[in-house]
Amino acid sequence: MSKKINFKHSDESLKKTLKTIHAYDLAVLFERFDEEESIRVIQLIDTAKLADVFVSIETEDQLEFFELLTEQKKKLLLRNL
Repeated sequence: MSKKINFKHSDESLKKTLKTIHAYDLAVLFERFDEEESIRVIQLIDTAKLADVFVSIETEDQLEFFELLTEQKKKLLLRNL
């Protein structure tokens, strides 16, 4: 995967970058993000990709991932699984 995620970019620019990254690749990268970066990614990706990332991460990391979600995102995620 050649894409780099630059968290210094604006949300709009970051959102465009995230759209080009496959959910599995995001799941792999997710392990390297700090909590603030993780939350930002979660806020910017669409629900379908969020669900794809969720099922692609390690089981142990899913609870941590889920805890970062807002109540609204939790409901949307569960509906999409």
